[in-house]
Amino acid sequence: AVSPDCPDCLFAASANGVWKSFDKGLNFTFMTNPAGVCDGFAVSDMDTSVMIYGMLDVYRSFDGGRNFNKVANWFVNGGSLPFNGPQYVHADLREIRAHNGEFYIGTDGYLAKSSNSGIDWQRLSRGTGIREFYSIGLSQSEHNSTMAGSQDNGTSIYRKEGWVEFYVADGMESLI
Repeated sequence: AVSPDCPDCLFAASANGVWKSFDKGLNFTFMTNPAGVCDGFAVSDMDTSVMIYGMLDVYRSFDGGRNFNKVANWFVNGGSLPFNGPQYVHADLREIRAHNGEFYIGTDGYLAKSSNSGIDWQRLSRGTGIREFYSIGLSQSEHNSTMAGSQDNGTSIYRKEGWVEFYVADGMESLI
């Protein structure tokens, strides 16, 4: 990651930690190894002390990468987190970018934005049908019954009255 806030700096993150170069990548300094797995990483374009890191969960640093704290969860455990609430971000972060002080996260389920350095997240693609289906089950006797299992988005059941979302996580095989 790069940031106009520090033109000579280059930042790198992986499962082996977060690294920072002050000399355009000639030398790197190890910062820390956050608890979560890294599949996405960004540094604020306004303030290089703010970083977002993650894959399943989202972690944030306010001290230039020395410490990271979990700011969003992907898993709704027994209703303890509001599904689609401000501290929920869909799993499998694919891309994180900073633009004008805001962070954008692309996951395999939707696009989210944080206007307050990762404290709260807003789902931007609400109303769009973004799904990766594993399988579809059709009823042979009732033409208004269909089930579809999807990656990370659970199982969708279609009845005459409309779609019902059943369970989160991987929907997998759907049979009627």
